[in-house]
Amino acid sequence: MKWLILFSVTLVVVLIYSCSGEIYNISFKGVVLDAETELPIKGAEIKSFCVFQQNIDKSDIATYNSYSDSLGNYKMFFNKGYELSICISANNYEEAYKQLRLKKSINTDTILLIKKKRFHSLNIIKK
Repeated sequence: MKWLILFSVTLVVVLIYSCSGEIYNISFKGVVLDAETELPIKGAEIKSFCVFQQNIDKSDIATYNSYSDSLGNYKMFFNKGYELSICISANNYEEAYKQLRLKKSINTDTILLIKKKRFHSLNIIKK
């Protein structure tokens, strides 16, 4: 559900920035790590939305979904674009979001995910 909100925000940005300076042959790669231990997170889902100029008066969005490998590495590719939004999720971790204006064709990033807090139920004893 949160990725839908991110997608909606990206659409609004598309409408605001109808003219853009696009980058071509975009690669975005990096590693997903546990924020506390800095150990790699295997199987994190990376959903990405890249805004690009379809024609002179219309922008569009390309999507690319991938998963981190056993070392936490991920990579994605787009033909062209000027803004990238990413939603990262993994079991037992809080979702993370990134949005960036593309300035070069090769981009790298380390994504740190925070573990979800676990709440323990309390047994209340009535007297």
